[in-house]
Amino acid sequence: MSLNEKVYRLLKSLANENRLKILQVIMTSQQPIHIEGLSRILDKDYSAVYRDVTALESVGILGIYIVGRSRVPYIRKKEELNKLFDLINTLL
Repeated sequence: MSLNEKVYRLLKSLANENRLKILQVIMTSQQPIHIEGLSRILDKDYSAVYRDVTALESVGILGIYIVGRSRVPYIRKKEELNKLFDLINTLL
């Protein structure tokens, strides 16, 4: 996959309000939150949150811990993601 394709996939995955909300909740939470907890916090259907988490995982933004039967997403590169958001804010 070319660099352009990777950048396109990354930006496309971030061009979704629900995914940005998921990232915000995970980044600001003091404790790990499983997908079902995210769906309650965001008042969204579990399957929709699961799809969004999977999309963010597929481009490398999120990783998933499996704890028993629960899936707990985490930010793989939190500092880099913060820098990306800072850059986007300077462009706006």
